[in-house]
Amino acid sequence: APAPAPAPAAAPAEPLRAVVAANDQPLLSADAHTAAPIAAKLKSQEVAGGALLSAHEKAVMDALVAAVAGRAPCPEGFKALRDVLERGGARVMVQVYFLLRLLVLDSFGSASAGGEDLAARNALVEGVVAAVAGETAPSVAAHSMGLCVLSNLFASREGTDYLMDNCVGAMLDAALRDLRHARTEVRTMASALLANCARAVAARAPAPGGGGGGGGGSGMA
Repeated sequence: APAPAPAPAAAPAEPLRAVVAANDQPLLSADAHTAAPIAAKLKSQEVAGGALLSAHEKAVMDALVAAVAGRAPCPEGFKALRDVLERGGARVMVQVYFLLRLLVLDSFGSASAGGEDLAARNALVEGVVAAVAGETAPSVAAHSMGLCVLSNLFASREGTDYLMDNCVGAMLDAALRDLRHARTEVRTMASALLANCARAVAARAPAPGGGGGGGGGSGMA
């Protein structure tokens, strides 16, 4: 009997940089059509002694809704969301995370100049990472929205750098774990987060034959 034909040589592994080049944009959740009713629900919340939001915070919520609809930065947005979450706790987490996932798309870098909004921004992101990694969100919806916030941070170079430099270990562990989650929406958001992280890693990797890295950022607009 004739000898079997030799197996074809294995194709060389495609570099990660080339694999992600076909999808040059991060996977983002930017639909803002329900931002106004979500903000209105927050504005209507009551706590012992009166309204959850001050008059100024309600005005900031209105400005935030207008800003995210026009993909524009929102001054004081992070501070307002942090303060509302601190006072409202678990019962407002999903609403705060919903608005935060839109706010980070265009406002993450604008808070970098300093001041209280920068501190609030960082505290919010660290809180999201802790809630997602520790599975302490009060509902599946809040947990999924937390993953969405982290995924949307890859919309900007500043957001990418912040996650990759400060939170990458906990973020990856949580996303990999959530690929096996019982709920489809959690698995979907975990997959998007991992895809965006892979894109950022590829952007930071040294170019073939080059000596330097990617400059520490994702190169995303």
